[in-house]
Amino acid sequence: NRGNVRELVYDGSWQSHDLTAEAGNGFPAAGAALHGYSTEFNLQQHVNFIADDGLVHELLYDGTWQHKFLSGSDPNAAPGAPAAKLESRLAGYVTPFNQQQHVNYIDIVGHINELVYDGSWKHHDLSSETGNWVPAEGSPLVGTTTEFNQQQHVVFIGGDNLIHEFLYISSPWQHKFLTGSDPNAANDAPPVMAGSRLDGYV
Repeated sequence: NRGNVRELVYDGSWQSHDLTAEAGNGFPAAGAALHGYSTEFNLQQHVNFIADDGLVHELLYDGTWQHKFLSGSDPNAAPGAPAAKLESRLAGYVTPFNQQQHVNYIDIVGHINELVYDGSWKHHDLSSETGNWVPAEGSPLVGTTTEFNQQQHVVFIGGDNLIHEFLYISSPWQHKFLTGSDPNAANDAPPVMAGSRLDGYV
Protein backbone atom coordinates (compact mmCIF):
# COMPACT_ATOMS: atom_id res chain seq x y z
CA ASN A 1 0.00 0.00 0.00
CA ARG A 2 1.34 3.41 -0.91
CA GLY A 3 0.56 6.07 1.66
CA ASN A 4 0.19 9.73 0.84
CA VAL A 5 2.24 12.41 2.59
CA ARG A 6 -0.05 14.62 4.65
CA GLU A 7 0.52 17.94 6.39
CA LEU A 8 -1.14 19.45 9.42
CA VAL A 9 -0.82 23.23 9.19
CA TYR A 10 -1.86 25.81 11.78
CA ASP A 11 -2.95 29.25 10.59
CA GLY A 12 -5.32 30.09 13.42
CA SER A 13 -6.84 26.60 13.37
CA TRP A 14 -5.45 23.20 12.41
CA GLN A 15 -6.05 22.01 8.85
CA SER A 16 -5.03 18.84 7.01
CA HIS A 17 -3.54 18.82 3.50
CA ASP A 18 -2.79 15.81 1.30
CA LEU A 19 0.56 16.90 -0.15
CA THR A 20 0.91 13.90 -2.46
CA ALA A 21 -2.47 14.62 -4.03
CA GLU A 22 -1.78 18.36 -4.31
CA ALA A 23 1.63 17.73 -5.94
CA GLY A 24 0.24 15.01 -8.22
CA ASN A 25 2.90 12.51 -7.11
CA GLY A 26 5.14 11.57 -4.20
CA PHE A 27 4.65 8.23 -2.46
CA PRO A 28 7.21 7.25 0.22
CA ALA A 29 8.35 3.67 0.68
CA ALA A 30 6.57 1.81 3.46
CA GLY A 31 8.05 2.97 6.78
CA ALA A 32 10.22 5.59 5.09
CA ALA A 33 11.50 8.52 7.10
CA LEU A 34 10.20 12.02 6.47
CA HIS A 35 12.06 15.26 7.00
CA GLY A 36 10.85 18.82 6.53
CA TYR A 37 12.53 22.21 6.60
CA SER A 38 11.85 25.71 5.33
CA THR A 39 14.04 28.11 3.38
CA GLU A 40 13.24 31.47 4.90
CA PHE A 41 15.25 33.39 2.32
CA ASN A 42 12.89 32.38 -0.52
CA LEU A 43 9.74 31.51 1.48
CA GLN A 44 9.71 27.86 0.40
CA GLN A 45 8.79 24.66 2.26
CA HIS A 46 10.42 21.27 1.66
CA VAL A 47 9.39 17.74 2.66
CA ASN A 48 11.86 14.96 1.78
CA PHE A 49 11.40 11.18 1.69
CA ILE A 50 12.76 8.00 0.09
CA ALA A 51 10.47 6.13 -2.31
CA ASP A 52 10.36 2.48 -3.39
CA ASP A 53 12.76 3.34 -6.21
CA GLY A 54 15.51 4.14 -3.65
CA LEU A 55 15.57 7.76 -4.79
CA VAL A 56 15.33 10.83 -2.61
CA HIS A 57 12.19 12.82 -3.44
CA GLU A 58 11.00 16.25 -2.42
CA LEU A 59 7.62 17.87 -2.10
CA LEU A 60 8.29 21.58 -2.61
CA TYR A 61 5.95 24.45 -1.81
CA ASP A 62 6.51 27.81 -3.46
CA GLY A 63 2.87 28.83 -3.87
CA THR A 64 1.69 25.35 -4.86
CA TRP A 65 3.00 21.89 -3.88
CA GLN A 66 5.22 20.24 -6.50
CA HIS A 67 6.97 16.87 -6.68
CA LYS A 68 10.72 16.83 -7.41
CA PHE A 69 13.45 14.18 -7.72
CA LEU A 70 16.64 15.01 -5.78
CA SER A 71 18.51 11.88 -6.94
CA GLY A 72 18.23 9.65 -9.98
CA SER A 73 18.23 10.40 -13.70
CA ASP A 74 15.91 13.40 -13.61
CA PRO A 75 17.74 16.34 -15.24
CA ASN A 76 17.20 18.51 -12.15
CA ALA A 77 18.45 15.86 -9.68
CA ALA A 78 21.98 15.63 -8.25
CA PRO A 79 24.19 13.81 -10.80
CA GLY A 80 25.90 10.69 -9.48
CA ALA A 81 23.92 10.39 -6.26
CA PRO A 82 23.60 6.68 -5.36
CA ALA A 83 20.41 4.91 -4.35
CA ALA A 84 19.38 5.21 -0.71
CA LYS A 85 18.67 2.43 1.73
CA LEU A 86 14.90 2.33 2.01
CA GLU A 87 15.27 2.34 5.81
CA SER A 88 17.68 5.29 5.82
CA ARG A 89 17.02 8.23 8.07
CA LEU A 90 17.05 11.69 6.52
CA ALA A 91 18.45 14.97 7.79
CA GLY A 92 17.77 18.26 6.05
CA TYR A 93 18.94 21.72 7.00
CA VAL A 94 19.57 25.16 5.55
CA THR A 95 22.69 27.32 5.61
CA PRO A 96 21.19 30.82 5.42
CA PHE A 97 24.60 32.49 5.23
CA ASN A 98 25.04 31.12 1.68
CA GLN A 99 21.38 30.28 0.93
CA GLN A 100 22.04 26.57 0.42
CA GLN A 101 19.91 23.51 1.19
CA HIS A 102 21.35 20.22 2.45
CA VAL A 103 19.76 16.75 2.60
CA ASN A 104 21.66 13.79 4.10
CA TYR A 105 20.88 10.09 3.67
CA ILE A 106 22.54 6.66 3.92
CA ASP A 107 23.13 4.75 0.66
CA ILE A 108 22.93 1.01 -0.01
CA VAL A 109 26.61 0.44 0.91
CA GLY A 110 26.21 2.34 4.19
CA HIS A 111 27.85 5.65 3.28
CA ILE A 112 26.44 8.98 4.40
CA ASN A 113 25.66 11.16 1.40
CA GLU A 114 24.85 14.83 1.05
CA LEU A 115 22.65 16.46 -1.56
CA VAL A 116 23.34 20.19 -1.62
CA TYR A 117 21.44 22.83 -3.56
CA ASP A 118 23.32 25.99 -4.54
CA GLY A 119 21.34 26.81 -7.66
CA SER A 120 21.37 23.17 -8.79
CA TRP A 121 21.52 19.90 -6.85
CA LYS A 122 24.97 18.37 -6.31
CA HIS A 123 26.14 15.20 -4.57
CA HIS A 124 28.90 14.51 -2.03
CA ASP A 125 29.81 11.16 -0.45
CA LEU A 126 30.67 12.42 3.04
CA SER A 127 31.91 9.02 4.23
CA SER A 128 34.40 8.79 1.36
CA GLU A 129 35.50 12.39 1.87
CA THR A 130 36.23 11.84 5.59
CA GLY A 131 38.07 8.50 5.69
CA ASN A 132 35.23 6.03 5.04
CA TRP A 133 33.50 6.40 8.40
CA VAL A 134 30.06 4.80 8.22
CA PRO A 135 27.10 4.68 10.60
CA ALA A 136 25.85 1.63 12.47
CA GLU A 137 22.94 -0.24 10.90
CA GLY A 138 19.78 1.76 11.60
CA SER A 139 21.64 4.82 12.87
CA PRO A 140 19.73 8.08 12.99
CA LEU A 141 21.13 11.15 11.26
CA VAL A 142 21.12 14.72 12.53
CA GLY A 143 22.12 17.70 10.41
CA THR A 144 22.52 21.19 11.80
CA THR A 145 24.23 24.44 10.99
CA THR A 146 25.82 26.85 13.46
CA GLU A 147 25.04 30.18 11.89
CA PHE A 148 27.31 32.17 14.24
CA ASN A 149 30.45 30.48 12.87
CA GLN A 150 29.12 29.24 9.51
CA GLN A 151 29.76 25.55 10.23
CA GLN A 152 27.80 22.44 9.26
CA HIS A 153 27.40 19.32 11.39
CA VAL A 154 26.18 15.82 10.49
CA VAL A 155 25.97 13.52 13.53
CA PHE A 156 25.47 9.74 13.62
CA ILE A 157 26.11 6.61 15.71
CA GLY A 158 28.97 4.37 14.58
CA GLY A 159 29.33 0.62 14.85
CA ASP A 160 31.60 1.27 17.86
CA ASN A 161 28.59 2.69 19.82
CA LEU A 162 30.21 6.11 19.77
CA ILE A 163 28.73 9.34 18.48
CA HIS A 164 30.52 10.68 15.41
CA GLU A 165 30.36 13.97 13.59
CA PHE A 166 31.16 15.10 10.09
CA LEU A 167 32.13 18.76 10.43
CA TYR A 168 32.38 21.31 7.64
CA ILE A 169 34.29 24.47 8.49
CA SER A 170 35.72 24.98 5.05
CA SER A 171 36.56 22.35 2.48
CA PRO A 172 37.16 19.47 3.07
CA TRP A 173 34.72 17.79 5.45
CA GLN A 174 36.33 16.45 8.65
CA HIS A 175 35.52 13.49 10.89
CA LYS A 176 35.31 13.99 14.67
CA PHE A 177 34.53 11.78 17.67
CA LEU A 178 31.99 13.31 20.03
CA THR A 179 32.23 10.46 22.55
CA GLY A 180 34.94 7.90 23.39
CA SER A 181 38.62 8.18 24.27
CA ASP A 182 39.58 10.74 21.63
CA PRO A 183 41.13 13.72 23.45
CA ASN A 184 38.66 16.12 21.85
CA ALA A 185 35.60 14.00 22.66
CA ALA A 186 33.33 14.15 25.70
CA ASN A 187 35.16 11.12 27.09
CA ASP A 188 33.06 10.90 30.25
CA ALA A 189 29.99 10.10 28.11
CA PRO A 190 28.86 6.45 28.26
CA PRO A 191 28.45 4.29 25.14
CA VAL A 192 25.26 4.76 23.21
CA MET A 193 22.40 2.34 23.86
CA ALA A 194 21.54 0.21 20.84
CA GLY A 195 18.61 1.72 18.96
CA SER A 196 19.14 5.17 20.45
CA ARG A 197 17.74 8.20 18.67
CA LEU A 198 19.70 11.42 18.27
CA ASP A 199 18.82 15.07 18.31
CA GLY A 200 20.91 18.18 17.93
CA TYR A 201 20.27 21.87 18.01
CA VAL A 202 22.00 25.25 18.25
